[in-house]
Amino acid sequence: MKRILLLSAMLMIALATSAMPLFNVPTFRIQPNGDTLHCFVSGDEYYNRLHDSAGYTIVHNPQSCWWVYADTLHTDAEHWQLVPTDYVAGRINPLTVAGLAPNLGVDRDTWLKKQHFEENIEAPKTSGANHGRMNNLVIFIRFSDQGEITTSLNAIDAMLNDSSETANSMYNYFKQVSYNKLSIVSHYYPAPSNDTIISYQDIYPRDYYTPFSYQSDYERRYREQGLLERAVNYVAGNSPVPTDLDIDMDNDGKVDNVCFVVDGWCFAWGELLWPHKGTLNDRYV
Repeated sequence: MKRILLLSAMLMIALATSAMPLFNVPTFRIQPNGDTLHCFVSGDEYYNRLHDSAGYTIVHNPQSCWWVYADTLHTDAEHWQLVPTDYVAGRINPLTVAGLAPNLGVDRDTWLKKQHFEENIEAPKTSGANHGRMNNLVIFIRFSDQGEITTSLNAIDAMLNDSSETANSMYNYFKQVSYNKLSIVSHYYPAPSNDTIISYQDIYPRDYYTPFSYQSDYERRYREQGLLERAVNYVAGNSPVPTDLDIDMDNDGKVDNVCFVVDGWCFAWGELLWPHKGTLNDRYV
């Protein structure tokens, strides 16, 4: 069964601003030979690491393309980098390898830089403009190496727009927490054909947006912003939003909210292909 991923822009529930760590969340990676590596991810919204059941950190080796155990390269007592070893995760027992240590992560300065980067790209908070009807735009995206999305539009619409009393939907959530003062109605683009989703097909394959293909947070954001810009421009040119649909509820000159629904599995917690909020803040679309 194919899975889809929702990347939300602009509007999200306000959570606590401090780091919210999770531990030992099961995940997997595919090795170059096709083997499935079952592992875990632990961390917070600023930094997380991949590891095995014993806590040994796993990283991607960009030269060999294998997922391997990590070591540290120190510049001084308080600063170091995680570096890949030659020990392929899942093929050896790290407990028997001299020099490998569990629970390796980034140093404090690196963590603080990641925190500063994430906190400075947050959307500005709004107040007093959350009553009435908001029209949410939903844009479907697939990658250059993928066929059309096969999930039905009805399945997506049930998650977003179902207003029946017991429905577990975005519409019901915001209506209830606002005490019936806010209704969010989602509209789909490119315009679907009955129950069939039609998506924007990007110029890059899915691997272009996975963590081992970019070298920094800034490169990740550049690729993400480019993807969203191309998707929005495709919709504007091929299936434009009707001019009579109000997409600026608070009259601030900006589109209120867009959800980008991306084809495929979530890849890595906190990375580009993981559900998250964001702001298209370095270009005008």
